[in-house]
Amino acid sequence: MFFPSLIKSIRKNDRVLEVGPGMTPHPRSDTLLEYEFSQAELVRQRGGADASNALKDPRLVFYNGESFPFDDNTFDYVIASHVIEHVPNPEKFIREVFRVGGGRGYIEFPLPSYELMFDFDVHLNFVWYDEVQNSLNYVSKNDTGIEMFSTITAMNRDSLRSGWDDIVRNNLKNYAQGIEFHEPFAVNRQSNFSGLDLKWTASGVSFERRAVRYVERVFRRFKQ
Repeated sequence: MFFPSLIKSIRKNDRVLEVGPGMTPHPRSDTLLEYEFSQAELVRQRGGADASNALKDPRLVFYNGESFPFDDNTFDYVIASHVIEHVPNPEKFIREVFRVGGGRGYIEFPLPSYELMFDFDVHLNFVWYDEVQNSLNYVSKNDTGIEMFSTITAMNRDSLRSGWDDIVRNNLKNYAQGIEFHEPFAVNRQSNFSGLDLKWTASGVSFERRAVRYVERVFRRFKQ
């Protein structure tokens, strides 16, 4: 989860469900719902051998990827961080989130700008949220030609593994989005990105960036 500070509305006595918590569930989550991966796939999805420790949490409930195994309004708040990009049917998934949680919660996901750079094969959808229309929009990767760029996206994934994550880490709001919601919203499948309108708001000349660039220039002089 990139933006935990956006979760502001969990009340003291709220029953909180977290879907797809991975190895770092939110501290307020009472129940953890995880897809019933094979052991090998769990490790691959969660990014390392330590992922097997997620199986030991007593709060954990498994499901088969269809309906959530809970009655209507069992919970007061649902967290689904970096899950929606994985699911084959986002409309059904969000209906289940609303059904068991009463329409309150938090959802977070990588933006198309991130997916177009890295194209992780476990991510099935490009996702963005339109605050004006109060709608979650997605484009299935099957509807795009992103596989044409597999050589480039594979190289970009290697750059992440090598630690070259500065552009994403320093500009998270341009590569991921988190939304705390208080009522149900629409989910719309799109055929293209024409409705995507997310703008860079930082100037790129903050004090921190100027300081880093100054140090880089100094070190280049010493190396000459």
